[in-house]
Amino acid sequence: MKIDKIYVNNGLKVKYSGIDQAEVKSSVKDLWYNVSPKNCDCPDFQIRKRGKGICKHMEAAFYSVKQIKFDKLNFKNGVNIDEAYEELGEEAVNVLLRQGEIIKMSTKFYLLN
Repeated sequence: MKIDKIYVNNGLKVKYSGIDQAEVKSSVKDLWYNVSPKNCDCPDFQIRKRGKGICKHMEAAFYSVKQIKFDKLNFKNGVNIDEAYEELGEEAVNVLLRQGEIIKMSTKFYLLN
């Protein structure tokens, strides 16, 4: 996973610093929150949701439908082009291609890292 790029997921900017660590930009303030699959330092999670669910920053970084679908697709062994477009949508596939995350070879997409 490249950590020098900013991804947009669910309308929020996400920067990954590891497989289970990210920073997500607040949608209201000019702040970046430290986020993991089990914790976020945003006020919503710290005050209201700790132990009761996830906040929108956690969802954007680790739990969104597109992220889960991307994780399920095995790009290392190649994913059929039609399947990738169907599961992720054209916009998401095009972003991955532009960012150099995947490459198209013949009838499949492959992960580049």
